Amino acid sequence: MSTVLAGPSSELGRLASACDALPLFPLPGVVLLPGPALPLHVFEPRYRQLVQDVLDDGFLAIPQLAEPAPTDPPTGRAILPYASAGRILAHRLLDDGRYNILVLPLGRVRLDEELLGRSEPYRMGRMTLLQERPFVPRDLDRVGARLLALVGPVLARMGPRAAQLRAGLSELGPGQIAEAIAPFVLRDAQERQDYLAENDRVGRARLVERAVLGVMADIGETMGEA
Repeated sequence: MSTVLAGPSSELGRLASACDALPLFPLPGVVLLPGPALPLHVFEPRYRQLVQDVLDDGFLAIPQLAEPAPTDPPTGRAILPYASAGRILAHRLLDDGRYNILVLPLGRVRLDEELLGRSEPYRMGRMTLLQERPFVPRDLDRVGARLLALVGPVLARMGPRAAQLRAGLSELGPGQIAEAIAPFVLRDAQERQDYLAENDRVGRARLVERAVLGVMADIGETMGEA
Protein backbone atom coordinates (compact mmCIF):
# COMPACT_ATOMS: atom_id res chain seq x y z
CA MET A 1 0.00 0.00 0.00
CA SER A 2 1.06 3.63 -0.42
CA THR A 3 0.38 6.92 1.30
CA VAL A 4 0.64 10.22 -0.59
CA LEU A 5 0.21 13.80 0.56
CA ALA A 6 -1.29 16.12 -2.04
CA GLY A 7 0.20 19.43 -3.04
CA PRO A 8 -0.67 22.94 -1.85
CA SER A 9 -4.20 24.29 -1.85
CA SER A 10 -5.63 25.17 -5.26
CA GLU A 11 -6.99 28.62 -6.06
CA LEU A 12 -10.71 29.32 -5.88
CA GLY A 13 -10.57 30.62 -9.42
CA ARG A 14 -9.57 27.20 -10.69
CA LEU A 15 -12.31 25.59 -8.65
CA ALA A 16 -14.85 28.02 -10.10
CA SER A 17 -13.79 27.02 -13.63
CA ALA A 18 -13.91 23.32 -12.73
CA CYS A 19 -17.50 23.75 -11.52
CA ASP A 20 -18.68 23.61 -15.14
CA ALA A 21 -18.25 19.82 -14.88
CA LEU A 22 -17.45 18.64 -11.38
CA PRO A 23 -17.18 14.99 -10.28
CA LEU A 24 -19.77 14.10 -7.64
CA PHE A 25 -19.28 11.63 -4.79
CA PRO A 26 -22.79 11.62 -3.27
CA LEU A 27 -23.30 9.88 0.07
CA PRO A 28 -26.54 9.03 1.90
CA GLY A 29 -25.74 10.52 5.31
CA VAL A 30 -22.65 12.65 4.75
CA VAL A 31 -22.00 16.00 3.10
CA LEU A 32 -18.73 17.92 2.87
CA LEU A 33 -19.01 21.00 5.09
CA PRO A 34 -16.69 24.03 5.31
CA GLY A 35 -13.88 23.56 7.79
CA PRO A 36 -11.96 20.40 8.69
CA ALA A 37 -10.97 17.79 6.12
CA LEU A 38 -13.30 14.81 5.77
CA PRO A 39 -11.94 11.24 5.94
CA LEU A 40 -13.61 8.73 3.60
CA HIS A 41 -13.18 5.08 2.64
CA VAL A 42 -13.68 4.49 -1.09
CA PHE A 43 -14.53 0.97 -2.23
CA GLU A 44 -16.96 1.15 -5.19
CA PRO A 45 -15.15 0.78 -8.55
CA ARG A 46 -16.74 3.92 -10.03
CA TYR A 47 -15.56 6.03 -7.10
CA ARG A 48 -12.11 4.49 -7.15
CA GLN A 49 -11.99 5.76 -10.73
CA LEU A 50 -13.15 9.19 -9.54
CA VAL A 51 -10.30 9.31 -7.03
CA GLN A 52 -7.78 8.35 -9.70
CA ASP A 53 -9.15 11.05 -12.04
CA VAL A 54 -8.90 13.91 -9.53
CA LEU A 55 -5.78 12.96 -7.58
CA ASP A 56 -3.24 14.91 -9.60
CA ASP A 57 -4.86 18.32 -9.87
CA GLY A 58 -8.63 18.00 -9.73
CA PHE A 59 -11.62 18.79 -7.57
CA LEU A 60 -14.72 16.95 -6.42
CA ALA A 61 -17.93 17.71 -4.58
CA ILE A 62 -19.43 15.52 -1.85
CA PRO A 63 -23.17 16.25 -1.74
CA GLN A 64 -25.73 14.39 0.32
CA LEU A 65 -28.22 12.02 -1.26
CA ALA A 66 -31.89 12.81 -0.68
CA GLU A 67 -34.19 10.24 0.84
CA PRO A 68 -35.39 7.67 -1.74
CA ALA A 69 -38.40 8.81 -3.77
CA PRO A 70 -40.43 7.49 -6.73
CA THR A 71 -39.32 10.54 -8.73
CA ASP A 72 -35.60 9.73 -8.45
CA PRO A 73 -33.73 10.06 -11.77
CA PRO A 74 -32.59 6.93 -13.64
CA THR A 75 -29.01 7.62 -12.49
CA GLY A 76 -29.98 7.05 -8.86
CA ARG A 77 -31.29 8.92 -5.86
CA ALA A 78 -31.69 12.68 -6.14
CA ILE A 79 -28.85 14.85 -4.86
CA LEU A 80 -29.45 17.69 -2.41
CA PRO A 81 -28.30 20.96 -3.99
CA TYR A 82 -25.83 22.45 -1.48
CA ALA A 83 -22.44 20.98 -0.61
CA SER A 84 -18.78 21.89 -0.48
CA ALA A 85 -16.20 21.14 -3.14
CA GLY A 86 -12.54 20.53 -2.53
CA ARG A 87 -9.49 18.47 -3.31
CA ILE A 88 -7.94 15.32 -1.97
CA LEU A 89 -5.47 16.41 0.66
CA ALA A 90 -4.06 12.93 1.28
CA HIS A 91 -4.78 9.40 0.16
CA ARG A 92 -3.77 5.83 0.85
CA LEU A 93 -4.11 3.18 -1.85
CA LEU A 94 -4.80 -0.21 -0.26
CA ASP A 95 -3.58 -3.50 -1.68
CA ASP A 96 -7.01 -4.46 -3.05
CA GLY A 97 -7.54 -1.15 -4.90
CA ARG A 98 -9.65 0.58 -2.27
CA TYR A 99 -8.70 4.07 -1.08
CA ASN A 100 -8.69 5.94 2.18
CA ILE A 101 -8.85 9.64 1.35
CA LEU A 102 -8.90 12.96 3.19
CA VAL A 103 -10.90 15.66 1.38
CA LEU A 104 -10.15 19.31 2.10
CA PRO A 105 -13.16 21.64 1.54
CA LEU A 106 -12.29 24.75 -0.46
CA GLY A 107 -15.63 26.37 -1.19
CA ARG A 108 -19.38 25.92 -0.94
CA VAL A 109 -21.21 24.97 -4.13
CA ARG A 110 -24.77 24.66 -5.44
CA LEU A 111 -25.77 21.97 -7.90
CA ASP A 112 -27.39 23.63 -10.91
CA GLU A 113 -27.69 20.62 -13.20
CA GLU A 114 -26.63 17.00 -13.21
CA LEU A 115 -24.72 16.26 -16.42
CA LEU A 116 -26.10 13.15 -18.07
CA GLY A 117 -24.81 11.08 -20.96
CA ARG A 118 -21.12 11.53 -20.19
CA SER A 119 -18.48 8.82 -20.37
CA GLU A 120 -17.43 8.91 -16.69
CA PRO A 121 -18.69 5.97 -14.61
CA TYR A 122 -19.56 8.37 -11.76
CA ARG A 123 -22.04 11.24 -11.63
CA MET A 124 -21.08 14.74 -12.78
CA GLY A 125 -22.67 18.09 -12.11
CA ARG A 126 -22.60 21.69 -13.24
CA MET A 127 -22.15 23.69 -10.05
CA THR A 128 -21.98 27.30 -8.94
CA LEU A 129 -19.26 28.31 -6.50
CA LEU A 130 -20.99 30.40 -3.82
CA GLN A 131 -19.52 33.69 -2.72
CA GLU A 132 -18.82 34.55 0.91
CA ARG A 133 -20.15 37.84 2.27
CA PRO A 134 -17.79 40.07 4.26
CA PHE A 135 -18.13 39.63 8.02
CA VAL A 136 -16.81 41.17 11.22
CA PRO A 137 -14.27 38.74 12.77
CA ARG A 138 -15.13 39.97 16.25
CA ASP A 139 -18.74 38.83 15.77
CA LEU A 140 -17.59 35.36 14.70
CA ASP A 141 -15.27 35.15 17.71
CA ARG A 142 -18.14 36.01 20.06
CA VAL A 143 -20.29 33.19 18.73
CA GLY A 144 -17.31 30.84 18.92
CA ALA A 145 -16.67 31.75 22.56
CA ARG A 146 -20.31 31.05 23.44
CA LEU A 147 -20.15 27.72 21.63
CA LEU A 148 -16.99 26.72 23.45
CA ALA A 149 -18.79 27.28 26.76
CA LEU A 150 -21.88 25.33 25.65
CA VAL A 151 -20.62 22.39 23.69
CA GLY A 152 -18.79 20.23 26.25
CA PRO A 153 -21.81 18.25 27.52
CA VAL A 154 -23.08 17.79 23.95
CA LEU A 155 -19.87 16.33 22.55
CA ALA A 156 -19.42 14.12 25.61
CA ARG A 157 -22.48 12.15 24.46
CA MET A 158 -21.46 11.72 20.81
CA GLY A 159 -18.84 8.99 20.82
CA PRO A 160 -15.03 8.76 20.70
CA ARG A 161 -14.48 11.04 17.68
CA ALA A 162 -16.51 13.82 19.29
CA ALA A 163 -14.61 13.29 22.54
CA GLN A 164 -11.34 13.81 20.68
CA LEU A 165 -12.72 17.01 19.17
CA ARG A 166 -13.83 18.20 22.62
CA ALA A 167 -10.28 17.73 23.91
CA GLY A 168 -8.83 19.74 21.02
CA LEU A 169 -11.28 22.64 20.90
CA SER A 170 -9.26 24.72 23.35
CA GLU A 171 -6.41 24.79 20.81
CA LEU A 172 -8.62 26.38 18.14
CA GLY A 173 -9.25 30.06 17.69
CA PRO A 174 -12.82 31.21 18.52
CA GLY A 175 -13.50 31.75 14.83
CA GLN A 176 -12.82 28.06 14.09
CA ILE A 177 -15.11 26.57 16.73
CA ALA A 178 -18.38 26.59 14.76
CA GLU A 179 -16.92 24.88 11.69
CA ALA A 180 -15.21 22.27 13.85
CA ILE A 181 -18.38 21.15 15.62
CA ALA A 182 -20.91 21.65 12.78
CA PRO A 183 -20.65 18.03 11.51
CA PHE A 184 -21.57 16.75 14.98
CA VAL A 185 -24.55 18.96 15.79
CA LEU A 186 -26.23 19.63 12.41
CA ARG A 187 -28.31 16.50 12.64
CA ASP A 188 -30.65 16.43 9.66
CA ALA A 189 -30.40 17.16 5.96
CA GLN A 190 -32.33 20.45 6.10
CA GLU A 191 -30.11 21.86 8.85
CA ARG A 192 -27.05 21.04 6.77
CA GLN A 193 -28.58 22.51 3.62
CA ASP A 194 -29.49 25.74 5.43
CA TYR A 195 -25.95 25.92 6.79
CA LEU A 196 -24.35 25.43 3.37
CA ALA A 197 -26.69 27.92 1.68
CA GLU A 198 -25.77 30.68 4.16
CA ASN A 199 -23.17 33.03 2.64
CA ASP A 200 -22.18 34.70 5.93
CA ARG A 201 -19.75 32.87 8.27
CA VAL A 202 -21.29 34.56 11.29
CA GLY A 203 -24.72 33.45 10.13
CA ARG A 204 -23.47 29.88 9.76
CA ALA A 205 -21.94 30.00 13.25
CA ARG A 206 -25.28 31.14 14.67
CA LEU A 207 -26.99 28.20 12.96
CA VAL A 208 -24.51 25.91 14.71
CA GLU A 209 -25.22 27.65 18.01
CA ARG A 210 -28.95 27.10 17.50
CA ALA A 211 -28.29 23.43 16.73
CA VAL A 212 -26.21 23.03 19.90
CA LEU A 213 -29.03 24.52 21.96
CA GLY A 214 -31.45 22.09 20.30
CA VAL A 215 -29.25 19.12 21.16
CA MET A 216 -28.92 20.38 24.74
CA ALA A 217 -32.71 20.62 25.01
CA ASP A 218 -33.03 17.04 23.79
CA ILE A 219 -30.43 15.91 26.33
CA GLY A 220 -32.37 17.67 29.08
CA GLU A 221 -35.60 15.93 28.05
CA THR A 222 -33.86 12.56 28.04
CA MET A 223 -32.44 13.13 31.50
CA GLY A 224 -35.89 14.19 32.72
CA GLU A 225 -37.36 10.91 31.47
CA ALA A 226 -34.71 8.79 33.24
